[in-house]
Amino acid sequence: TFTFIFSCLAIIYFICEQKRVALEWKILNMKVTDKLHEENLQIIITMTLMTLLFCISVLPLSINICFNIIDYTFHWDHLFTYLSWWLFLAGGAWNPWIYNMRSSQFRKSIKTKFKTVNAKLKSIHNKKYEH
Repeated sequence: TFTFIFSCLAIIYFICEQKRVALEWKILNMKVTDKLHEENLQIIITMTLMTLLFCISVLPLSINICFNIIDYTFHWDHLFTYLSWWLFLAGGAWNPWIYNMRSSQFRKSIKTKFKTVNAKLKSIHNKKYEH
């Protein structure tokens, strides 16, 4: 609960701070570039994704623990327990994926690598069927 609250507060603080900086720049007759707005939007989206994925990873396990405390069972109890633990453990692995997938340089590198691998596979396929 505290992590979610602090994450939401951090997002709100970031937005307020960026508005304050933009106003300060406007008072100083400095132009705020579109690049800065784009970067701020990327940061807000990343922070929001991290918060949502944290909730997705923790909430089912919290519900499962509450069900166990009150000794409540239902038809899909074993599946829910399995998935809630899996999501909880996966929660620790999502941050690197979020950061990398949000990076334009990473996406560009992946596209280049896939094109190279695809070209090599086509070359091997063509050589195989030429004979």
